[in-house]
Amino acid sequence: MSESHAHHKPVVGIVPTKLPEPYDDGINHYALAVRSAGAKPYLLPVTDDVGAYETIFPHMDGFLLTGGKDIDPVRYGDTEDDPSVTDHLPGREELEHLILCYSDEFDVPIMGICRGMQMLNVFYGGSLHLDLATQTKQQTHFANHFQTLPFSEPSHHVTLEPRGSLARIRQTLSTQVNSMHHQGIFELAPELRAAAYDDQGLIEAIEHPGKPFTIGVQWHPEFLG
Repeated sequence: MSESHAHHKPVVGIVPTKLPEPYDDGINHYALAVRSAGAKPYLLPVTDDVGAYETIFPHMDGFLLTGGKDIDPVRYGDTEDDPSVTDHLPGREELEHLILCYSDEFDVPIMGICRGMQMLNVFYGGSLHLDLATQTKQQTHFANHFQTLPFSEPSHHVTLEPRGSLARIRQTLSTQVNSMHHQGIFELAPELRAAAYDDQGLIEAIEHPGKPFTIGVQWHPEFLG
């Protein structure tokens, strides 16, 4: 290995998002988390020029699907008009789809956070609860997943699957996480497996056992440090 290659920092392509106040600094937290892991963050553009991605993607060593607004329910076969579903961003969703196709074809490491985890599940054929409060009928459960505490503070407990790579990475089967979401996995995609659950049985993390590194978490580790 050459000296220059030995000192090469992995480049992680980050999907851009615009979060509402007070979380509009979310991208900065993602970038800081990537840097703290020893990699170089690269904020991917949202463009109609697919050729631009064909140039950019080969330079990425990994991808990070970030949190944000709801995914268009049409992507997972749900046409119900639910007022709880926030406006989706078609340009961003198309970028995410291209990233997932590229990652799947070339086994490029990818991680999804919150909405990013949900997008992983949808891409591989899974579906989502449109709204945990109305579809699960568990109001206290929903409140627990839309915390009012600062994101730097955990709000609930999750249990990691012993056979999962997430448990091996974290070296624990139990952890406390933060939470800011009103949707969640309903049907797990056939190719994926659950890597963590909350105390009510909601899937909190997923992984693709056939890929080198394809992981999604429902919480926001970038705020927890």
